[in-house]
Amino acid sequence: MITFIPIFNVTIFFLLSLLHFYWAFGGTKGRKVSIPTDSNGRKLFNPSFTITIFIAVGFVFFAAVNVAYQSWMNLAAPLNYPKYGMLVIGIIFLLRTIGDFNYIGLTKTHKQSKFAKFDTLLYIPFCLLLTVTHFTAYWLA
Repeated sequence: MITFIPIFNVTIFFLLSLLHFYWAFGGTKGRKVSIPTDSNGRKLFNPSFTITIFIAVGFVFFAAVNVAYQSWMNLAAPLNYPKYGMLVIGIIFLLRTIGDFNYIGLTKTHKQSKFAKFDTLLYIPFCLLLTVTHFTAYWLA
C-alpha cells in the first residue's frame, strides 16, 4: 500500500481542521474568501461557532479515517470500515468539486466574486486532488 497518500491526506485534514478552529475562535485571515457571496457581495450564509467547530471536528474525523486505513491505529470496527470511509470521503470531495450549479464548484454560474475566483483557482483543484487520493487509496486496498 502506498503510504504517501494517507500521510498527505492526514496532513491536509489536520491543517484544514486547525484553520477552522482558528476561524471558530475569532480568526479572520482568509475567512472572506472562504464563504460564497452573491453578485452584490453579500455572504450566502454566515457559519456559526457551532457549525465551524463541527466542520473542524469533521476534518479531524477524516484524518482519523486515513490513519485507520493505513492501520496506524486500531479500531474496534471491522477492517473494511476505513476502506469504505475512504470511498465516502472521496465522494464528498467529488460532490464539492462538481458544485451546486450556482455558486460553488465546476458547475457554478456566478463567477465574478472573490470566492468564485478562489474556488476556480484553489478550492476546486484541491477538492479534486482529495477526490483522486481517496479513490486511489480505496482502489489500492
